[in-house]
Amino acid sequence: MKPNYYHKNGMDLFTACKKGLVDIQEFKSFCKLNIIKYVLRYQSKNGEEDLLKAKDYLNELLALENTDNPITNKILQSWVKQMEKIS
Repeated sequence: MKPNYYHKNGMDLFTACKKGLVDIQEFKSFCKLNIIKYVLRYQSKNGEEDLLKAKDYLNELLALENTDNPITNKILQSWVKQMEKIS
């Protein structure tokens, strides 16, 4: 779900953030807020498309999280399972 208009200088926003556009905590917060935004609005705006966007941000957040934290990962994995049922 990365349309061409999100690519600048050959890089999408996720890649730019990972390469230092913002620090890791800012990128995690960005992902969390977008997950919340897309999940809250999906029924009244873009339906499944918004849930898939939330899933993209959730996958990015999972990739950023420290796998040594079982509580956080259990919660995030639960969200991923719910999102996978949708797609």
